[in-house]
Amino acid sequence: FHRLQEMNGDVAGWIYCEGTPINYPVMKGADNDFYLGHSYDGANSRSGSIFVEAANRPGFADANTILYGHHMKDGSMFASLEKWADQEFYEEHPVMWLFTPKQDYKVILFSGYTTSANSEAYTIFSDSGKELEEYLEKCIGKSDFEADVSDRIQEEGTGNIADKYIVLSTCSYVFEDARYVIHGFLVPVG
Repeated sequence: FHRLQEMNGDVAGWIYCEGTPINYPVMKGADNDFYLGHSYDGANSRSGSIFVEAANRPGFADANTILYGHHMKDGSMFASLEKWADQEFYEEHPVMWLFTPKQDYKVILFSGYTTSANSEAYTIFSDSGKELEEYLEKCIGKSDFEADVSDRIQEEGTGNIADKYIVLSTCSYVFEDARYVIHGFLVPVG
């Protein structure tokens, strides 16, 4: 991270999912426009970057943090998110990894579905609580795949549902302004 942040102080982390193209730096800019058309080194790029919602607090401090990435025709960036609509694909890829300068996380995926760009999927919760719990239950109810999250989190030794999670978002072409989103709990490791 030291070398990446020397190149660009907006580097907030790195997201990785084994067996998929997802293996990218995560940026945190001042707005949601710059990294739509710029790579992690600041150069112009049609692919853009994976980036954190500008309204989120830095350092994945909110109860949920939203990450955006383009749905590239060549399968890069977040194009593969829609593959999680298939139960078998989910079972082969139930976790991702999020590495940050201060903490690494195992991302336990628990929901994925098509939604509108203006849906409640993009609600930011600064802290956990009853509203967040109700929201998460709705997300699980919409999911294209079934995930027994409580068992998986028990296996990780945390004993309960994680306090923080991420929402990964990309364009979908099912209807106008459609998005495919995946939700995952952040379980600290190391």
